[in-house]
Amino acid sequence: QVVGAEKLFLSGRRKRGEDLESAVRFFLEFLHGFESFEFEGPCVTVFGSARFPERHRYYELARELGRALVQAGYAVMTGGGPGIMELGNRVAKNLGILSCANIVDFRNSRNLNIQEQKQNPYIDAKMTYRLDRLVERQAEFHLDFPIILTGGIGTDFEYCLEEVRRKVGAVSPTPVLLFGEVDYWRKKITSRFFCNLQAGTITHSEWVSNCFYCIQTARQGLAVYRDFFLGKLPIGANNPPAKEGFVIVD
Repeated sequence: QVVGAEKLFLSGRRKRGEDLESAVRFFLEFLHGFESFEFEGPCVTVFGSARFPERHRYYELARELGRALVQAGYAVMTGGGPGIMELGNRVAKNLGILSCANIVDFRNSRNLNIQEQKQNPYIDAKMTYRLDRLVERQAEFHLDFPIILTGGIGTDFEYCLEEVRRKVGAVSPTPVLLFGEVDYWRKKITSRFFCNLQAGTITHSEWVSNCFYCIQTARQGLAVYRDFFLGKLPIGANNPPAKEGFVIVD
């Protein structure tokens, strides 16, 4: 649906003064959108499956973590879809915190399940990206502190991008929380980590593993953040790698 300044622009030939007015309106609409995504405090970004119903046990665990983080003053960003993403936006909305989303426009794709195309109703501010702009979308997620839950191919893609961003120095080595059972993350991460170690393909980059922290409770997640802000977290290139490709928080 075409609305706002775009609708006037596409309505047909007009006077130069009217075109100038439309150009100013374009700029103001873009400015309003970007200003909506400016946060005074840190932002947590929630990644996870769009397929988890509200009755799933991970849903309740994520609700606990999300509520604790939002109450601690963190803004919330998600991919804007259903499942775990909806949970993050709902918790923020219920607690009166700005609830944001970076949404992918799936309308031109014929290969996606309809579940992945639904936008959840708990979003205050959003930006929409074309399918060929997925990497740019990730870079603009305000990823101060990503939280990754159980997910599929899309979540794996987002996990790998966070590894690369830390490796190349696109972002500072802030902690990424992996929320869920240790065995699940071992199956996903450890075998790949060992394979790369043995092949010698991550030499001098092994340290990236110390940026990922597997937690089971909101209390553990908040403890990771507390130690990070106090300078007590052994994270970054000057610290040893995690033995299993990620850190297990007790």
